[in-house]
Amino acid sequence: MNDEQKKYRDMQRKYYDEQSENMLKFNHGGHCKNPDYATTLLQSCHDDISWKDAKIFEFGCGCGRNILWLLDHARWCQEISGCDISANNIANTRELLEPESLNPPHTELYVSSGMDCGSAPSNHYDMVFSTIVLQHICVHSIRYSIMEDVHRILVPGGLFSFQMGFDGELESTPPPYPSRVGLVHTHEPCGVKVDAQALYHEDNTDAIATNSSADVRITDPQEVIADLEKIGFKDVTHKITNAWQDDAHRYWIWFQARRA
Repeated sequence: MNDEQKKYRDMQRKYYDEQSENMLKFNHGGHCKNPDYATTLLQSCHDDISWKDAKIFEFGCGCGRNILWLLDHARWCQEISGCDISANNIANTRELLEPESLNPPHTELYVSSGMDCGSAPSNHYDMVFSTIVLQHICVHSIRYSIMEDVHRILVPGGLFSFQMGFDGELESTPPPYPSRVGLVHTHEPCGVKVDAQALYHEDNTDAIATNSSADVRITDPQEVIADLEKIGFKDVTHKITNAWQDDAHRYWIWFQARRA
C-alpha cells in the first residue's frame, strides 16, 4: 500500500468506524427485500441443495446484516464468514452473532487492510460475495487489489458474485422492480453525488468522503470483465437492473465470475 492509497484507506476507515453505531441500528435493512438479493447475488444458496456444506465469505460485511440473513436462511452451509475495513463493525458483528455462535454454520470475522480480505485463508471459500461496497471505492488500484485477494481465498471453481453501480448506456431499459410499500428504489440519482463519481480506471485517492459521496461509475462492463480475466477469473457474466435504495446510481450491475 503506497502513501496515497493509505490516505484514502484511512479516510474510509475513519468514516465507517464513526458510522458503526448507526450501521448497527439501521444497516440497509430494506436491501434484503431486493428480489435479486437471494437469487442473483447469493445464487439461491438458501434453497439450492448444491450449496449444502459450502463455505461462503462476504467482503465488506458492515455490522453483519448479510451474514445474519444467511444464518437465518442457509443453515446447511458449513461456514459463513466475512471481513470489513472497520474494526468497530467487526466488533458489532461479533456481538450480533453471539446468540448464534453455538450453532452451525461456523463463522470467522476479519479486519481488512482496505485492500484485501484480511487474514482469511487461501483456497478456502466456495463463494465470495459483496454488495453496496465496491461501488463506494473510487480508487481502481485498491479495487483491483481486493479482487486479486478474493481470487486468493476462493477454491478453484469458486464463485465471485458482486454488485456495483452502473451509469452507462443501455440497449434496453431493465424492467421495474415490483412496487413495495415504504421502499424507494426507482429515482433520479442525486446530481451532486453523480458529479463526484470517478471513472472506472481512475485512482481518486484525494476523495475526502465515501459511501456514495465519492463513488465509482461503471459505464462499460468490459472494463470490469477485463480486470477479472487478467486476475485469473473465467466464465464472467453480468446483468443490469434498476438500482435499489441508491441515490447515487440509476442502475446496478451484478457480476459473477469463477476462479480458474
